[in-house]
Amino acid sequence: MGRTWVSQPEIGIYFSLILRPNFVPLRAPWITFMSAIAVVEALEQALGMKASIKWPNDIMLAGKKVAGILTELKAEMECIHYVIVGIGINVNNTRFPKAFRDKVTSLSLELKERVSRVKIVHALLHALERWYVITLGENSQRTFTRWRELSGTLGNRVEVNVGDEILKGVATRLGADGSLYLKLDSGVEKQILAGDVTMVAKV
Repeated sequence: MGRTWVSQPEIGIYFSLILRPNFVPLRAPWITFMSAIAVVEALEQALGMKASIKWPNDIMLAGKKVAGILTELKAEMECIHYVIVGIGINVNNTRFPKAFRDKVTSLSLELKERVSRVKIVHALLHALERWYVITLGENSQRTFTRWRELSGTLGNRVEVNVGDEILKGVATRLGADGSLYLKLDSGVEKQILAGDVTMVAKV
């Protein structure tokens, strides 16, 4: 969407994690689920901060984006060779481009103090390991359930940019394939597999 990546040196956390899950590519979205859960839980454990997940992959604090997740994979029809999870967290950022200032925040801006990046990474790696084990195990449904619990999108009126149009309606539910269901103003419920969400109002 023509966006620019902005990162000051030695201020934020930006890293990639390579995973080789033993499930079929159709379940690849669950890696994004578990990664988002891990970020939210790490922030609560390390700093006592209550974050939420804005569909599909943004972590929100006080209504603003504090972290983002991107996943890429190499796979065949029945086999995932690897998944790369990229995670970026605004930690001690204090300056943002003017166009972003009302949409993004950082941990230090919310806490009004400097935050240890090592402390965050330590908590995040522990949370990622825990949820990766759960996602690969017999109780993997817990991952989807927890992802849905942490959603800050459901129940809100939103606008979703799907590339060639902007859909408006109420976010009603999430699918196990990572999709968002939107009840349009016409009353029709539409499944959205990918898009960029803007929160409009609580319903």
